[in-house]
Amino acid sequence: MTAAGLLNRGHHLGIDNFFTSIELLEELFTENTTATGTVRSNRKGLPDVCVKTKLKNKELIAARKGNLLCLAYQDNSRKPILLSSASKAGLIDTVNSRKQPVTRPAVIHAYNQAMGGVDLGDEKLYMYMAERRSLKWTNKVFFSLFGRAILNSYIIYHSNTSDRPKLSRYNFIVSALESMTSNFVPQKVIRRKHTRTEMEAARMGPTPLTQTVAGHPLDGHDLSKLPVGKKRQCVAGHPSRVRTGWECTGCKVGLCPECFAKYHRQL
Repeated sequence: MTAAGLLNRGHHLGIDNFFTSIELLEELFTENTTATGTVRSNRKGLPDVCVKTKLKNKELIAARKGNLLCLAYQDNSRKPILLSSASKAGLIDTVNSRKQPVTRPAVIHAYNQAMGGVDLGDEKLYMYMAERRSLKWTNKVFFSLFGRAILNSYIIYHSNTSDRPKLSRYNFIVSALESMTSNFVPQKVIRRKHTRTEMEAARMGPTPLTQTVAGHPLDGHDLSKLPVGKKRQCVAGHPSRVRTGWECTGCKVGLCPECFAKYHRQL
């Protein structure tokens, strides 16, 4: 925000509970920027009266520290906790999404006004979000950014296109993906099939491989293939750790085929 020159302009921010903290709101307030956001109940510094007090439905409780207000509000089964550096603890008459009159805390009304666009964007995004469980966080970030790019493209298309009728969002996504993948030709991976002899030899266990070293007796020193799936560390002195599926039958140590002669010359 400092680089963009958005501080000290009297802006009011709506913040998600992932980012909201007492330290952040106090720092923003010193920069002439107010904020309102939901906050997680395990954040440090929150007053116990807001976190631990049990409330009845539509009941609220608040605590103030300087310019910072902390408010908890029981909304049916939910009890959101909010922090604000701009709102009062009172109630306000407003209307809900069905245009029905409701009474809510002023803090929640300010939060809904500030976060309305963000929540609406998230709602639209997750209607067609193709997320999958993954151990790599980069995958989640990529698909989130990709989904938002497609959503923004559809909004621009819907506002400026002359197509009649306009494409639905689903058809727009299909059309965009088809145009991006139309020139993609998957590479065919050719794998050599193992012969019956090779498969039987692998099941039988170690396979001796006799090698000779000039000028050095190697009686009882043969290179033997380890069983399938078993590997040992090569002891020939690689700069980094190397695991191999071979071992010397005489030394009983792991050795790569290319290291066999070099290792025995050093003995």
